[in-house]
Amino acid sequence: MKSITVDELNSLIGKINIIDIKESCELGRGLIPTSKHIPATGIYYNHEFLLDKQKTYYIICFNGVRSLSLVKFLEDLGYDAINVRGGTYAYSQKYKLDTNKKQS
Repeated sequence: MKSITVDELNSLIGKINIIDIKESCELGRGLIPTSKHIPATGIYYNHEFLLDKQKTYYIICFNGVRSLSLVKFLEDLGYDAINVRGGTYAYSQKYKLDTNKKQS
């Protein structure tokens, strides 16, 4: 399973597809700039409508646990998905999160 650090992610912002899979009630914790918010449950049940197997997706959650599970699920289905280790919590320790962003 592929994964990257928050430092590697930060250097790629604006050039990649970042999906934040936190639940809607967790949005107050902040999102990575340029990320798209799609709750994990939505991806589990609707991945064929939401994602493109020709694209690479960087998957992030609050602490990296849910994203790890989702990346494994997506890889098993043939998607190119990369886990962001440590999640938005680790990111927020070094970089600024967008705390005003609403659900995409």
